[in-house]
Amino acid sequence: MGESRATRRMVSQPRLAPPPYGLATLGSEDTGLVLEHPGRPRRECSDRVCFRPFGDLSPRGSAVDVRASVSGGDNDIIGRMDKVLDLDLDFFVWPTVDDTGRHGVSKRARPPKTRFTRIATELEVSEFLEKQCGLSKAHKLPGREAKEHIDAFSVWREWLIQGRLSLPFTVVHVDAHSDLGSGLNNTFHYISTGLLSLPLESRRCPTFGPRHLNSGNYLAGAIANRWVQHLTYVYPSDPEPSAPPPDDLSEAMTSAQLLRALRRREGLREETPQPPFLPEWCFRDGRIESGIVELRRFQDGPNWHMRDPLSTEPPVEFRTVEDYLFSETEFTHMFLAQSPQYVPKEADALLDVIREYFVKK
Repeated sequence: MGESRATRRMVSQPRLAPPPYGLATLGSEDTGLVLEHPGRPRRECSDRVCFRPFGDLSPRGSAVDVRASVSGGDNDIIGRMDKVLDLDLDFFVWPTVDDTGRHGVSKRARPPKTRFTRIATELEVSEFLEKQCGLSKAHKLPGREAKEHIDAFSVWREWLIQGRLSLPFTVVHVDAHSDLGSGLNNTFHYISTGLLSLPLESRRCPTFGPRHLNSGNYLAGAIANRWVQHLTYVYPSDPEPSAPPPDDLSEAMTSAQLLRALRRREGLREETPQPPFLPEWCFRDGRIESGIVELRRFQDGPNWHMRDPLSTEPPVEFRTVEDYLFSETEFTHMFLAQSPQYVPKEADALLDVIREYFVKK
């Protein structure tokens, strides 16, 4: 994020008025959650892991009155829909490390600082959180931090069990990747033929792993559980779009970033960049421009994806916003992921800045 971006962020932007979300109520005295670690073999779910069913949700896409309360809880959420700020540290570095397999991202080694041209400053991070997200150090949000983003799924499940989070809730995903299952992976098959084939109350105990639920597709898993009603993807853009392209185009660039750099080199007009890492399979009719995430269940077998779906999940409203255009407030919860395989160790200092805006719950 260059000085031009910082200047733009210094300008106060109008806040978006919250939509007339429906009502949501949840309460439970069951707090005995055993968090599962991604990558380890999945254990069979027990009553201590899987919370009691909430019951089916009304179809989404409009403001609905969802009432699935459990009486007697001290933390019942009545008359509002919670909004989670789901933040990844890789949002604050540039260029984005591609997760499609094109550049062979290692899940073990951290990328060197030389792979990046820009790391946001502490001031830019605090300005983004305060001016564009409406956060305050004086009024910290309940939140949680983890090394990998897959842990957001388990944390949200824990908060739902404890009655700390409304059902459904809104997610504002601030990340360099969509985490909906893009790239070279097994997400489409696992979600469509595996997870969605389970009864709703069993989906909250998925299999974790590279070919199952992981940091690159956990949002699809949350949607498959019907936890999320509205999803906003806030993605980073070139912090210095007017800067000349480098002589040696970095292999860390995504295809879209590489195309923009080549167009600049040739003196061609730049086009508005498209959000990166959005998989068509999870959108209505396979069309990202529909603005609706709509998962479909298929019968497994040869050419399974070419058959008609057995059922369709309730739609989830979806929108994308470029980083400097984003402005939204009234967050109720926060989750922070470090994602070390996508950021240099020099960016870790920004974690301390972000930690000032939430308290562990």
